[in-house]
Amino acid sequence: MKNTRLLFFILLAYCTNAATQTVAGVDPQEYRARRQQLLTAMDSSEVLVVRAAASVARAGDVNYPYHQDEDFYYLTGCREPGVVLLLVPAGFAVEGQTVHELLFAPPSRTNAYTGITPGPDKLRGELGIEAALPDSRFQSLFGQILEGKHLLYLAGLSPSFINDPIAGKGYFLDRDSKKVLKDKYPGLQIKSAASLIMPLRLIKSAGEVALMQKAIDATDAALREAIKSCEPGLYEYELQAVIEYGFLRGGCAAAAFSSIIGSGPNSVILHYDTNERRMEAGETVVMDVGGEYAGYCADVTRTIPVGGRFTPEQKTIYNLVLAAHDSAIAMIRPGATIADLNKKAAAVIGSGLIRLGLMKAGEEVAKFLPHGISHQLGLEAHDVEGNGPLAPGMVITIEPGIYIGAAMTGVPAAYRTIGIRIEDDVLVTPDGRRVLSNAPRSIVEIEKLMKKKGIANHPIG
Repeated sequence: MKNTRLLFFILLAYCTNAATQTVAGVDPQEYRARRQQLLTAMDSSEVLVVRAAASVARAGDVNYPYHQDEDFYYLTGCREPGVVLLLVPAGFAVEGQTVHELLFAPPSRTNAYTGITPGPDKLRGELGIEAALPDSRFQSLFGQILEGKHLLYLAGLSPSFINDPIAGKGYFLDRDSKKVLKDKYPGLQIKSAASLIMPLRLIKSAGEVALMQKAIDATDAALREAIKSCEPGLYEYELQAVIEYGFLRGGCAAAAFSSIIGSGPNSVILHYDTNERRMEAGETVVMDVGGEYAGYCADVTRTIPVGGRFTPEQKTIYNLVLAAHDSAIAMIRPGATIADLNKKAAAVIGSGLIRLGLMKAGEEVAKFLPHGISHQLGLEAHDVEGNGPLAPGMVITIEPGIYIGAAMTGVPAAYRTIGIRIEDDVLVTPDGRRVLSNAPRSIVEIEKLMKKKGIANHPIG
């Protein structure tokens, strides 16, 4: 019966997914403004090149689901592979017109299996690019564009490392690409474009926040359904199926990252994503998940009791994590730092564990909380990181946790094999913060919702 339910969710997901592929991105004018910001930041002796991600073969003639390079998508809104964007502050003559942004794309083709590729002319119109040419002209024109230039910024070189165990050698794509360019264009300095693009990506526009809210809303709804569906005897992958169906039903194209559904001993494994274990009463299950909507990610974690009620020990640890979570969120404002948030959460958890007798004064709290509690969120679940203070428009996560393994010494047996993590997504505002995620997080809310039936509790046929 469980396999029948899982198949049902997968079929529903595929049916829903057909509608998610037409989800729009931000306003095209915003992409143009981003390109103009980069052109203004560069001088006439510089050129920026950013390429689309390549399609990656999964097996035979089947590719993995396509995921666009984040920098390329940020500057264009284009989801097509095989495309290259050049930004040239000095300008370049194309068919009698001086342009500062130039796109190279494969020609339009009709494929019986994959449909029609748009080609340069259609992309130019759709994306608002000044000029677009067939990719066959890139090499000949690239050399001309670089004449008299001193600095080339590169972006979109991914994956950056390929390991070849047969030859016993690792290949660094960005390093080898730069070497070829330096040999071909002596005297040309080559740098990563991250220093130009990262500061822009750190601050989300109102349009970006709206798209992230769509991803987060779908994730919240999926978690609510999973909370209702969870019961002893289900497998972790069944909760995963419920959650990922919820993503697609909410308009997401996919999961933003591999769903983490860790129950019992797996709840203390930070990035466990095998999701194969049968869940039992008396355990907690950590659900660290996020949908991706129009390229933008959610990242929300809820921990629930498999049997519907927390044990006294689980309740104690949960409330301590929640206190650390709420204390860190209360500190979020412009000028604060992620280091400040980490320190606050660690202090709350450390003092709480000492009070409970689970940790002695002076011991490392990292034994129970071995990770930072915050990261940037955006086009990537772990988005570009800045070293400075928080600023309005940043979206960050708050995700403290306590993980007590079965073999942890000095801890009473009733507290062992308890993993608790609570994570929310938060927008930094001019006067503080706004929590964007709102799946149930209090013990009362969770246990109340678990009394209801979810889609995994209704047998099919």
